[in-house]
Amino acid sequence: MGLKYPGSKMSTHVPVTALQDVFLCCKVDGVSGQCHTYNQMSVMVRNTASGLLKLGLRSHDVVTMHCHNCLEFAVLYLAILKTGAIASPVNPFYTACMYGKKSIV
Repeated sequence: MGLKYPGSKMSTHVPVTALQDVFLCCKVDGVSGQCHTYNQMSVMVRNTASGLLKLGLRSHDVVTMHCHNCLEFAVLYLAILKTGAIASPVNPFYTACMYGKKSIV
């Protein structure tokens, strides 16, 4: 059984081109209300991932994230994944004694 593809171009099925996608709003900062495009988010994630690697983060390291639901959470989470490390978000309302031996970023 083979896959059947339509005889038309992909552009007829996708209303927005890839170039236009970078200008669409990706994430709205709940505090400031500022809209960040996919392109802006991509730059922030790349820069953050680069910084984490310079700090010595390696693939398969586990990073415990202690932050609220904000723009920085999304950027940090994606940057950690981009480095090949493992993101481990925890409840920001935990107290220090609830963490045990986990490292906190």
